[in-house]
Amino acid sequence: MLLTVTTTHQPATDLGFLLRKNPARPQSFELSFGKAHVFYPEATHERCTVALLVEVDPVGLVRNRRGPSGEGGALEQYVNDRPYAASSFLSVAIADVFGTALAGNSKERPELVDVAMPFHVTFSALPCRGGEAFLRSLFEPLGYRVKTTRLFIQCAEALKNKTLKRGEENKIKIALHTCKEDLRNCEKAFARISHENNRIEESIRSAGGVKVEKGVVNNLPQIPNLEHDATIFLTSAKRALQSIADFLNAFYGISISNARFDKGISQLEKLNPKPVYLLEFFGRCNAIITRVLDLRNFQEHTPKKTVVKNFHVTVSGLFPPSWQIVPDPEKPMLPEMHEIIGSLIELAEISFFHALLDNLDGPFANAYVVEEIPSAQRENGSAVRFRCELKFVQSKSEGTSDI
Repeated sequence: MLLTVTTTHQPATDLGFLLRKNPARPQSFELSFGKAHVFYPEATHERCTVALLVEVDPVGLVRNRRGPSGEGGALEQYVNDRPYAASSFLSVAIADVFGTALAGNSKERPELVDVAMPFHVTFSALPCRGGEAFLRSLFEPLGYRVKTTRLFIQCAEALKNKTLKRGEENKIKIALHTCKEDLRNCEKAFARISHENNRIEESIRSAGGVKVEKGVVNNLPQIPNLEHDATIFLTSAKRALQSIADFLNAFYGISISNARFDKGISQLEKLNPKPVYLLEFFGRCNAIITRVLDLRNFQEHTPKKTVVKNFHVTVSGLFPPSWQIVPDPEKPMLPEMHEIIGSLIELAEISFFHALLDNLDGPFANAYVVEEIPSAQRENGSAVRFRCELKFVQSKSEGTSDI
């Protein structure tokens, strides 16, 4: 499990004095359940990042009787997600390694304890049953800004050992994999822009705001390659939409091209029986689908034009990176990117399960349940913790209750 803490306080290397950990010297610490390593991937005057890497020893946990117990749990004691997902082990490591800082002590530079510093804290993987809303309810009242990335459910797992009325399993899996890769590209582009945006905002705050001389703003910071990354994001988002269309094409025998879901809906409405729930869902998703397609298509085609803007000054003050479909008003780019990623993941997952349930071949009632994967069954190093299991039930007339 990995924790990083970054500051742009200047000099940023004051972080080393505050934590009593030398940026020039990696250190390792023995813990009762493994080892903790402290190192600095970045240590400059402008920016400094400390990383705490915790290695959990599964064998040591078993020897100390801290692993899962009971029959059938032998393998689970050694193979589980404990080395990867942040947990109480990370809390213990923080207390052991950074105990002096937590106590408010800094031997070499005691005055640093009372200095307000900006911090950017990241966890590589964090299990959270309450989701993003729960995380925000915990940290935002304390003044933190929370950003999360949702993991894509392993939809392909639900295809195992299922007989379909329509659709080739391999084609559907390829479409799901392509969709996942396109969404990852969206997340990477978003992360690059977000990183530079945060860096610039912090530099402006440190400088006391934007300097205006004789009514002119000089040397306004700009995000490098903004238009290029925005294009990568929109291109990948449109491709993800087409990948969703591809597995719907396979499931229903329709033909959606160029991510034109409006034409796909008209084809679905002609089916007998009609996929009512899927059509209702698409009705709720129409606005976000149209927005993605318009932003991307009007980059290259008329009659409108998608314009990407870097940091700029308006009559209302400094405006963050934005985009607009002229002549519509401009919108801040990063919040909408975050919304698009979450919406496309939801669109992919829900469309898939609607389509799968419509195309299962068998005289049974069924229901899908999202379940946590037992630790012993998880892939080594994988952050995926959930899967969908199809539960089969007979009708009540045959003596079995519904799910």
